Amino acid sequence: MTSASHSKFEAGLLAGGLTPQPIPDLGSVQFSSNASVGEVAFAVLRQHFAAFLRHEGGTRLGEDPEQLHDMRVATRRMRAAIALFGNALPVRMGRLRDELGWVASALGAVRDLDVQLEQLAAWEAADGGLDREALGTLADMLSAHRELARANLLQALDSPRHDRLVAAFTAAVQHGPLRRSPTSRAAAATEAPALIEERYRKVRRGGRRIGPTSTAVEYHRLRIKTKRLRYALQFFAPIYGEAARTLIHRTIDLQDLLGAHQDSVVAVVRLRTLVAEGGTNLAPATAFAMGEIAQRYTKQAAELRQRFPNAFAPLAGKAWVDMRRAMKRQAADRST
Repeated sequence: MTSASHSKFEAGLLAGGLTPQPIPDLGSVQFSSNASVGEVAFAVLRQHFAAFLRHEGGTRLGEDPEQLHDMRVATRRMRAAIALFGNALPVRMGRLRDELGWVASALGAVRDLDVQLEQLAAWEAADGGLDREALGTLADMLSAHRELARANLLQALDSPRHDRLVAAFTAAVQHGPLRRSPTSRAAAATEAPALIEERYRKVRRGGRRIGPTSTAVEYHRLRIKTKRLRYALQFFAPIYGEAARTLIHRTIDLQDLLGAHQDSVVAVVRLRTLVAEGGTNLAPATAFAMGEIAQRYTKQAAELRQRFPNAFAPLAGKAWVDMRRAMKRQAADRST
């Protein structure tokens, strides 16, 4: 009997007489309020690289979409951390960030289709207003695209390029912070406020520009800025405690809304592409159902845009005031 502590991927390997590769010891993922920028950077990178490795097995197995989602999130956070802490990291980390982007692209192609298939299933279960046979045909079309995207993903994960990325990233995080770099050795509590405030200003400036005529591209750009702010707050949260956690929740609310908006936009584009590819080969009922679904996504995006002001406003309230006080207090403590 296979131990319940094994993942499905590990169980599959064991059943085939193979031994799952353990995650190597990457180093400490903990840091205190007295930590240097380099110590914070490497703790964050180790934490999310471990998650990247941990979810790769489930992503390969393909039975739980959340495994792929979590691996993609880990990839995003590592890339965000490298961008945030770039001046305190070895130069080679910039090249590794590009390689993580390559993996993220392959993961994202599958994830976008997972989201659309989940939404399609939810609408089918919720009401009988859509032609079920036509929905089934559309689901088959999306599933075929997903299988192709998944094949491309597995090819990427099985490639020597991916092996080199994992080996190089493992060696980098095991080596640890740069010992002679003034930026790496600087106190995180004195450097973090500028990094966080820069990202906060970009979100506030971008959000104030959003209006009735704003395009999907503008909403998407703000989503990226919001995500970068959220990750910066999460990376430094152990230093700032409750003040950071409260602001993180406000940021997540905004990011979730903007993410749902982008998912709707991407879905409409994909439906239009499928219609163009299908042409006269599409059954009339299927084409009609695709038009109805595109309209639902369009309506969903419009409703999310109406909710945007209420999601954006809390970022300028008490949560930000408390965060600024916490940053000033910690910086003052480090300078005394």
